[in-house]
Amino acid sequence: MADLRRSILYIPGHNPNFLKKANKTEADAVILDLQESVPDSEKENARDLVKETLLNEDFGRIERFVRVNLLDSPLAEEDIKAMVEAQPDALIIPKTNSEFEIRRAEEFLSRYERQSQRDRKTKLIPLIESAKGVFFIKEILSCSDRIVAICFGREDLYADTGAVITEDEQEMLYIKSKLVLAAAAFGIDAIDSPYLYINDPDAVEKKARKAFILGFCGAQAIHPSQIAPLNRAFLPSDEELKEALEITSGFRKSLQMNQPIHVHQGKMMDSPIVEVYEKLIEKARKGGMLS
Repeated sequence: MADLRRSILYIPGHNPNFLKKANKTEADAVILDLQESVPDSEKENARDLVKETLLNEDFGRIERFVRVNLLDSPLAEEDIKAMVEAQPDALIIPKTNSEFEIRRAEEFLSRYERQSQRDRKTKLIPLIESAKGVFFIKEILSCSDRIVAICFGREDLYADTGAVITEDEQEMLYIKSKLVLAAAAFGIDAIDSPYLYINDPDAVEKKARKAFILGFCGAQAIHPSQIAPLNRAFLPSDEELKEALEITSGFRKSLQMNQPIHVHQGKMMDSPIVEVYEKLIEKARKGGMLS
């Protein structure tokens, strides 16, 4: 699986022109969508087009996710059967409300992996977009070793909770924090909800920076114009990287002098704090900011 998941671009699975360009994006991953962006009349066509794309196109460094239809729909099993043959990197499971959806997906995957004699187990990414999904996040993440990340979908949560949409999204802070904490506890990535701005890269980057600070590794993108600001926002800034390098270097020198505490600009830095800066440096390295 990929080192970075800063930008994950949705691509409607029924649009052959978009699918042809899917492997040329600067996004870290693509979501070839069989669900929400696909009209009911195009569902089977989308499944065939996505399967063909995955089997015949080279995506290089780009991770390939597929969002299947709702697990309680008659389409989901056929989606999963086709994707076992096409071998994307992971399936996104929409409206994951409880462990039921994950266990159901695993049931289909195991059945068709056995039939096709596939050794490679397809990974799963629950899409958490309901109050139930947030409430049962521990049960969801503990029920399968196929799970490599979670995606957040905020829109339905507003309806579920009765929250009012505000510009700074303080009403979502508890929910987002809970998902980040749960993902960290299970050692997986947390990917933020899409941002609605498609002609305002500064607004996208501003919201993404807040998510980065909170602990998200990236965000879903609904338009190619969002990719560049997302890729910037989910890496440390030049100033943050410079400070991180100074702190870690200073801390190592302190340890050499048998001092477990390093003082940086009047602030005491010990091992747990320095680890935060080491992780920033590692993200910067993966993002090409360091050689």
